[in-house]
This record gives sequence, C-alpha cells and structure tokens, in this order.
Amino acid sequence: MSIDDSTKQTVAKPRGKPFVKGGDPRAATGKQITGRPKGSRHSLSETFLKALVEDFTAELQEGETNGMFAIKKCREEDPVNYVRICASLLPKQIDVNPVKELTDEQLIERLTDLRAAYRAAVAGGVSDAGDRTLEADEDTLPPKLPALH
Repeated sequence: MSIDDSTKQTVAKPRGKPFVKGGDPRAATGKQITGRPKGSRHSLSETFLKALVEDFTAELQEGETNGMFAIKKCREEDPVNYVRICASLLPKQIDVNPVKELTDEQLIERLTDLRAAYRAAVAGGVSDAGDRTLEADEDTLPPKLPALH
C-alpha cells in the first residue's frame, strides 16, 4: 500500500433529492407549505377531548362522575402525583408584581407608610418574636426617601 492510498479522502455522495424551496406540489398557490396538513392534529385533539369530557362527566353513582371518582382516588392513593397534576395545570409563570402598575407618587406613598410603620414599631419596642425587643438606632432604620419634583 502506498502513502497516496492511505491519505485519500472519500467524498460522500449526495443522497436523495436536493432541497428546493417551494418545491412541494402543494405550493403552486404561491404560499410556502410547512408541517402537517392544516387541521389534522386539531381534529384529532378535538375528537379526543370530546371523548374525554364525555367519560369524565359520565355519572358513576348518584351525584358522582367518573372524573370526580378518579380525582378522589388519585388524591387518596397517590397524593404526590395528585399534587404534581395540580401543579402541572397552573401557568408556568405568573406575573405577580403589583408595584409595576403603581405610579411614582403611589410607590413613594407606600414606601413612606412602610417607613413610618417601621419607625413606630422600633420606637415602641414592639417584640418581633417575644424574646428580643427591637431597638431604635439609625443603622436599623431604612433611608429617607427622596422628594418628588
């Protein structure tokens, strides 16, 4: 075997047909076609959900449905999975920021109220846990708020 034979690189042959944008025969309308045919998954999901609702709401006993029975059984026999299911139904992220919608004036008013309540608690020696008393000194007080112009 010569040195030239061992250093030769093989060139991969192209497989299949090369991609041509808009090459789908359904694209004759000028619109780009992507994914599954429109409505195919929607119709399957709709059929499944209808069947699920019918089964879930079917009356099992007087006043109890299959769904109510299944939820009760899951809660009693597998509480960890029950909580997991409940949590999966909640939104992944909840925007709970009441400060976001406050104006600057409203925000400063709330902060001023909080500072006043904190000063009153410290000055009055209000106990936070019953075993120690808050003491007033300038290091523990929140800074004064800037004035609005």
